[in-house]
Amino acid sequence: RTLVYDNSTQLWHERQTGMTDNRWRVNSMVRAYGKFYCADHATGAIGILDAETYDEFGSTMRSYVRAAPIKWPNNYRLFLGKIELLMEAGVGLTSGQGSDPQIMMRFSDDGARIFSSVYSRSFGKIGEYTRRVVWRRQGRSPFNRVYEFSITDPVKRVIYEMTAHANEGTGT
Repeated sequence: RTLVYDNSTQLWHERQTGMTDNRWRVNSMVRAYGKFYCADHATGAIGILDAETYDEFGSTMRSYVRAAPIKWPNNYRLFLGKIELLMEAGVGLTSGQGSDPQIMMRFSDDGARIFSSVYSRSFGKIGEYTRRVVWRRQGRSPFNRVYEFSITDPVKRVIYEMTAHANEGTGT
C-alpha cells in the first residue's frame, strides 16, 4: 500500500497504479529544477510528476475520485430517484482512449464491503461542456449505502459535487 499525506487538505489518502497493483508505481521522489522527479519501482525508469499528465510511465492510471456514503437522519431507508455529479465536462481527447471519457460508478449496501456491478457514464467528448452525468432509478437504499466513482481515461478529472435526489421511506 502507498499512503500519501496531502499537505493542502491535511488528509491522508491511498494511491495505487492500474487495476491490479496494490501500490503506487512511484518508488521514490526528489524535487529538482522546479520539478518532481520520480523513480518507477517496476522498471527503474525516471519520470516527472505532473498534474496535467493522466498516465503513469505510459500505463493507464486508475483514479478513485470519491467513495461517499449518503447520510440521512434517523437511519431510514431511502428511495433514490437519481445520482448526479457536477463535474468538468468536455475534456475528451481527439482520438484513442479518452476520446469519450467515462466515469464508473458502483455502490455498496453494506458499508463498502461488497459492491454492485459497474455502471459507466460519459462525461463529455472534447467540447461537450454541458454534458450532465446522471444515474437514474437508483431504487431503495438502506441507510448505509456507499457510492464509489472511478476514472481510468487519461483526461482531466474534476468533480465539484454529488447530488442524490431521494425520498425517505418508513422504518429502519
